[in-house]
Amino acid sequence: MLSVIKNILTAFGTISGLLTMIPYITTLIEQMESTSATGEQKKSAVLDLVSQVLTTVDKNTSIDLPTDAIIECISGLVDIIVKIKNLVGAFEHSTETTSTDDVAVTDTATVDSAAA
Repeated sequence: MLSVIKNILTAFGTISGLLTMIPYITTLIEQMESTSATGEQKKSAVLDLVSQVLTTVDKNTSIDLPTDAIIECISGLVDIIVKIKNLVGAFEHSTETTSTDDVAVTDTATVDSAAA
């Protein structure tokens, strides 16, 4: 019974730690939004940075971090944060279409939450 309680407390500690990272992850996402990278490239850059931080903490402390599990959770958080920001129209999106003359036309539009 005691080991179950210990595992529950460990899980709550991990969840609490991940929740405290949300403002930092949101800031990283917002900074990446101003680049011309694709959505996947932006997400990859955010996850790479978080991975580097976790690696540094792991190397320089006695804390044994489950880095892969943390990155997987943060990947999900990135998806959720981006979806929410898209719903409220916080991000500007660029769509490319090709005309019959093979000239790319770029249409820039802000996601409108009222249109949903």
